[in-house]
Amino acid sequence: MTRDAMKRRKETAGVIRKIDAHDMAKHEPTDNAKKWMKRKAYSVEDCLRKWGVDTKGSVKGGQERSL
Repeated sequence: MTRDAMKRRKETAGVIRKIDAHDMAKHEPTDNAKKWMKRKAYSVEDCLRKWGVDTKGSVKGGQERSL
């Protein structure tokens, strides 16, 4: 395969990818995607609660002496 043929082949693949990406953007999202988009954001506090970390308690270590 010559260099020109390879270059043309690569350019054609890029054009096809752009067309496919445009087609993907036009269709409606699936039901699972719609449910996922409606969910509230997952916060750090939610993550810590999932791991079992007490987020309501106060931090006392190293604060006995204050200046």
